[in-house]
Formats: sequence, C-alpha cells, structure tokens
Amino acid sequence: MTRSIGRRPGRGWRSWLAPATTTSILRRHDGPAYPVCSNGGANSRAVAEHTILLILAVYRRLLLQHELTSRGRWRGNQPMPTFHEMHGTTLGIIGLGTIGKHVARVASRGFDMRVQYNDLVRLGDKGEEATNVRYRLLPELLSTSDMRS
Repeated sequence: MTRSIGRRPGRGWRSWLAPATTTSILRRHDGPAYPVCSNGGANSRAVAEHTILLILAVYRRLLLQHELTSRGRWRGNQPMPTFHEMHGTTLGIIGLGTIGKHVARVASRGFDMRVQYNDLVRLGDKGEEATNVRYRLLPELLSTSDMRS
C-alpha cells in the first residue's frame, strides 16, 4: 500500500472496502502524508447474508441433498437421512460486531432462532434487547449452541 500511494503523488485519498473502520495517515519517510481510510461496514450485510447461506448449507446438508436429488432419491421412495430445520435452534455468535449483529437479526427474525453471543465488549441490556441476543461466557456458548459462527 505504501508503494502504490507513494508512486501517485497528488492524488490524495485512497479507500477500500473493509469489515472494520480504520482511519490513519500514511507518511513516506521522505515525502508528504496521505490520508488513508477504509469504508468500514460497506459490505457487512453481504457478508452476513453469506454467513447465513453457509449456515443453511451445512445445517440442512445441502451437498447431500443435491447428491440425492441428482440420483433421483428426492421422490421419497427410498429411506432419506434426517434433515434439520433452523427454527427454534440456538445460534452462538463469537464476536458481535457489525456483521455479527446483521447475522443475529436475520437468524432471530427470519428463522426464529435463539441467538447468543460472546464478545470482548458486552452490549448491555438495551443493546441486547434491540438486537434480540443474549450474552454468554464462551464455554457456555460453545456447549449450548446448536451452531456457531
């Protein structure tokens, strides 16, 4: 990053998509300072949706279902493995940042899941109520969650 900005003098701001917000000053040892910032959170909804997609794929055994359907076993004429629904299950989120909050909202509102989280910073009662999550210590979260993210 230092070299690419250093080779373009006079262009000023540079930005990129990132899951966190960062603002800093990049200064070459022999030249001017360039303000650098990231566009924190710009793709957080897309990442959260992708997280839900992956949870669904694993929990609903998507690859196995695809294989069985491709072989014609979708008609119910042969014994089928058990598949699980996400409704009523518990999702444990480790790290409740912007993406984690989006995942929690989709899981609780869209799938009627119980959502618990662990983070270095606790939201507090109002924040937990607004996000519909409950704080748990990490060992408890790991042992009581049906799935973890």
